[in-house]
Amino acid sequence: MIRMIRYGDLVETPWKNGGGLTREIARGGPGEPAPWRLSRASILRDGPFSRFDGMIRILTIVEGRALTLRVGSSRLMVEPLCPVRFDGGAAAEAQLPAGPVSPLNLMFDPRLHEGRVEVLRGPLERGLPAFPAGNRAVHCVDGDLRVGRQSLHPGDTALSGPSPVRVHLAEGATALLVTLDRRA
Repeated sequence: MIRMIRYGDLVETPWKNGGGLTREIARGGPGEPAPWRLSRASILRDGPFSRFDGMIRILTIVEGRALTLRVGSSRLMVEPLCPVRFDGGAAAEAQLPAGPVSPLNLMFDPRLHEGRVEVLRGPLERGLPAFPAGNRAVHCVDGDLRVGRQSLHPGDTALSGPSPVRVHLAEGATALLVTLDRRA
């Protein structure tokens, strides 16, 4: 079964520091912190990220040009559609040399899960096999995209269950395939 999450239905929550907004797409249960969370953020100005001790983050810019990410003593230039993985508990700060950006964020507890983000570009027709040991999401970045029989528009996300599913991206379409495996 495919669960569709339309971008327009997501609720915006301001960051505690006022530097951005978060739209939660899905999470792995109640409570804080959840064992995993998938969200879309709008980073509006330079500033620190909230810390999530014990979590890994994978940040992928889906709108905007770039950001400079300082994590501890490291400095990374994050380009669009280039997933960056870092410690969610580390002191992290974003600088926006080219204006606001919107990343897709996957956060997970590495003791319980292993996560990946893969960029898919059309034209592409791909079968995703049965996946009983975790969660999978397809996030539409741009263009025409179908997951099973469901059409996605930019910002929409399809969460697929354990059954196999087909993904179709038209010429010029871009999507992110998010995979979250449960550890044994």
